Amino acid sequence: MIKKLFDKKILLNILMFIIYSLLLVFLIEWISRGSYSDAYEFFRHHFNKFTYNTLIVALTLSPCFLFRRRLFAFSAGSIVWIVLSIANNLLIKFRETPLTYADLGMINNALELSNQYLTKNSLILIVIAFVFLLLGLTVLFFKCKKTKVNYLRNIVCLLVFLLTFSFSIDYGLKNGIITTNFWDVTWGYGAYGFSYSFYNSFVNTGINKPTGYSKNTISDIKDNLDTLALENSDTLSTLATSVNESSDLLYINFISEDPDTLTKPNIIMIQLESFINPNWLTNVTFNENPVSNLEYYYENFSSGFVTVPSMGGGTANTEFEVITGMSTEFFGVGEFPYNTICSKSPVPSLAYTLRDLGYTSNSLHNHDGKFYSRFKVYENLGFDAFTPIESMSVPEKTPFGWAKDNVLIDEIYNILSTTDSPDLIFGISVQGHGTYPNTPLENKVISITGGYEKDNKNSLEYYVNQIYEMDLFIGDLIEAVNSLNEPSVILFYGDHFPALGFSSDEIAEATLKETPYLIWDNMNLDITHKNLRAYELTSLIMDKISFPSTALSALHNSDVDYELKKEYLNQLQYDMIYGKNYTAEFSKLIPSEDYKIGFKDIIISGIEFIDDCINIIGENFNNFSRVFVDNKEVTTNFIDENTLSISKSDCPNNCVINVSQLASGSSTVFSSSNKITVNY
Repeated sequence: MIKKLFDKKILLNILMFIIYSLLLVFLIEWISRGSYSDAYEFFRHHFNKFTYNTLIVALTLSPCFLFRRRLFAFSAGSIVWIVLSIANNLLIKFRETPLTYADLGMINNALELSNQYLTKNSLILIVIAFVFLLLGLTVLFFKCKKTKVNYLRNIVCLLVFLLTFSFSIDYGLKNGIITTNFWDVTWGYGAYGFSYSFYNSFVNTGINKPTGYSKNTISDIKDNLDTLALENSDTLSTLATSVNESSDLLYINFISEDPDTLTKPNIIMIQLESFINPNWLTNVTFNENPVSNLEYYYENFSSGFVTVPSMGGGTANTEFEVITGMSTEFFGVGEFPYNTICSKSPVPSLAYTLRDLGYTSNSLHNHDGKFYSRFKVYENLGFDAFTPIESMSVPEKTPFGWAKDNVLIDEIYNILSTTDSPDLIFGISVQGHGTYPNTPLENKVISITGGYEKDNKNSLEYYVNQIYEMDLFIGDLIEAVNSLNEPSVILFYGDHFPALGFSSDEIAEATLKETPYLIWDNMNLDITHKNLRAYELTSLIMDKISFPSTALSALHNSDVDYELKKEYLNQLQYDMIYGKNYTAEFSKLIPSEDYKIGFKDIIISGIEFIDDCINIIGENFNNFSRVFVDNKEVTTNFIDENTLSISKSDCPNNCVINVSQLASGSSTVFSSSNKITVNY
């Protein structure tokens, strides 16, 4: 019976399948690493890990034995892996982080941004390659010979293989051959191989239930933190201060005469894209200091290094950690919580905490609102409004097409000056974004001096000139906020190191996982200089302004040793997002009923007829404004922030028009104006 099921031909096919899978994995590693020698080293010195990559690839190809057009099925499956490995190679080059399963959920965003990473010719070549690939597969489908399939035998074999695979994974995890925890995703992909790492990013998402999780465990953690808080109570008071003689900025006495009244300053948080201090770099000198503002405030206000969860990319994960006080380490490999849990359901954040204290919360980003699903995320994080670039005044742009950060100043000033309540403003910058062109920069202010001869000199000069302008933005924003004479705190921090190929020995200070942070205030808060993790930043601010503690802020501000703090954080974080909410701090996570995209409303105040055109007169128009006639979009010409123009032929008599703000590169409507009827 066994001989009939497994004759020599079947055994030969199995052997050929194993050899084919081994060769395919070697090709995948070669492509994804961009080096034959690196792939060979991985095969030779880490064959046990190479074997697990082979098992995964073989598992995905094994259903091909159920297809009569077997050659076509194997070809299509293999091409998918090859395309993924090519994508991984490109992503590592562009953002210095590898391809994860979470990235597949951002394909639309990637397509919208592709022109900022690839030249027009490159995009054309990619399209042509895909067309030929599809044609080739189509021809193969119709030309390849059909194979007789013994479905019963093949299905039984597949089930046995699946069971063996499961046992093999368990064995590898228990014996340390493989792991599910990649804190450094880029390193993990190199150490464990692309196929296994990508598989790991697919099967491990969300936060696993911690060992010992229960109501009693959460209660004990909270009791321990309360005890520590009492033992180490050293409440920071916001004492009145006069003018600081070393600065031209005004310090105002904001302390209340009533000790029971809580001072509620504006809290502004600015995440600076790819921002570091270029003076940290070894063997590089500049004609002038590119970060004079940073260094002045760094010395005179609370500051330090902040450890971030990614390098070269992954902006949204640093963003998540800061605004929630939670660590992305407990999530799946390469997972972006913004694209998974935050875009689908409410998640505890600083915005919810401050809402109970009477704060209005706004988020700002001078880039596409749909990227990382931010237009959905900020609603679920409890913000009242999110203003993406589609809802901003027309900004200046860098030579490489990114909006400059100075556009955020007017937006922030407008919010602060038009709201009666204290404000939380969370701004995400984009000016420092890569890639960085390796061609000489014209009209540059900062130049590299000395004998720096590395290939990335032009790219580095471009980057540093963007940092110089971002440093000016820091100074200008502080002046603008301080001019309002309202109690205010501003946190500045970098989201990650730039994707410029730096190695650790090229950094004189900090590490590749650390960026600078500083906390400016006009309340004379106490000054501290200490290093933190990204998820601890807001807790430090809450402590400095003597706000009531949450479980997370109490944990982050405690003196608990790191390993125990990590254990507590895992329990609390799981409880708040996926568990039973035993902390009871966020029993009603209800997004704002008035949430809107764009802080400033789009308004039509009237129309005027000029020859064959109709001008729509109003407020807060920009390049993303589109006129809709009877709910149908028509060709719109942007004149200025108060005027749009359409053809009279597109607007029949008695039609109804309105203006909508559309998401970049899509038909998604972010916000709309009032409607008016056109009468000739």
